[in-house]
Amino acid sequence: MNRNPTPQQTLQRLPKKWAVAIVFALIAYTLVQPFANSRFGWSLPSLAGVLGMENQAANQPASNKSVASKAGESTAKIDETRTRSNQANSAENESDGKFDDELESVSSSTESGTSVATSAAKSPEKSPEKSPEKSPAKEPADDKATKPKPPASATGSAKQAEAKPVKPEAASDLLYGLLKDVGRDVYISPAGLRYTRGSEEGHRLKHIEKHLKDIPDRPGKHGVFDGDMAQVLRWIDDAYTRGKQGAKGVRKRQEDSRTVYEVPFTKPIGYVGGRDGKRDQNPDAKRLRLVVEGDQVITAFPF
Repeated sequence: MNRNPTPQQTLQRLPKKWAVAIVFALIAYTLVQPFANSRFGWSLPSLAGVLGMENQAANQPASNKSVASKAGESTAKIDETRTRSNQANSAENESDGKFDDELESVSSSTESGTSVATSAAKSPEKSPEKSPEKSPAKEPADDKATKPKPPASATGSAKQAEAKPVKPEAASDLLYGLLKDVGRDVYISPAGLRYTRGSEEGHRLKHIEKHLKDIPDRPGKHGVFDGDMAQVLRWIDDAYTRGKQGAKGVRKRQEDSRTVYEVPFTKPIGYVGGRDGKRDQNPDAKRLRLVVEGDQVITAFPF
C-alpha cells in the first residue's frame, strides 16, 4: 500500500476553498518564481521541479536516492548559472543607465555653457566691441623679386610696340584733320557726310568756306561762322547726327529730293552778317541750317 498520498489525492481530501486557494498559490508561484530569481538573485525551484522531486522521493526506493540528489544538484547548478547571468545582465543594465545619466549631465552642462556664452556675446556690457585696427599694408622689399618676369619674346614684342605705335590713320592724311579723301574730290566726315563737287565755287567745301567771312555789301542776310574750318565741320556733323535722331528742338522738312535740318545750339556758333545783319548790329546766330541730298552736303550756315 502507498502510505504517502499524491498531491491530487491531498487536494481531493481538502475542502474546496483550500483546494482553490492552493491552486491559485501554485499559479502565483509559477509566475513569480522566474521574476524573483532574475530580480533578487534567488534560486527558487520551479513548480514542476518541486512536484517531480516529491513524487520521485515518494516512489523511488532508497537505492535511487543518490541519483535524485545528483539530479537536484545539477538543477541547482543550472539555477545558479542562470542567477549569475541575470545578475551580470542587471549590472550591465545599471552601468548603461549610469552611462546614459552621465551623457545627459554632460549635454545639459554643454547646453548651459552654450547659453551662458550666447548671453555673454549678446550683452554689450560684458563683451564690448573693439574697433579692429587696420595694419598698414606691407610693401614688398623688392618689387622685382615679387613680380613675375615676362618671357623674352613678349618683352621684345612690347618694346617694338612702344618704339613703333600703330596708328589707324594719320591725322595728316585727313583734310582739316577730319575729312577722309576717297578719291575724285570726294571727302567723307566722321558722321558719314560726303563733300563733293558742285555749287558756283566748284566744290561744296569752297561754298562753306564763304561762310567763314562776312560780306557786308551782300543783299539780305549772310550767316557767318565763328572759328576755323575744322570747328565748322564738327558743328555740321553734330547737326546732321541730331537731325537724323530727331533730337529735341530740331526742325526737319523735305524740299523735293533735299532734306533741310534746322538745329539749335546752346551757345552762339556765329552771327548774322550781310546788309540786314549789319543794320541789326550783327546779332548772334544759335542755329544751324543744313541742306543735304541723301548724305551729300549742299550747304550749311548759321542763322
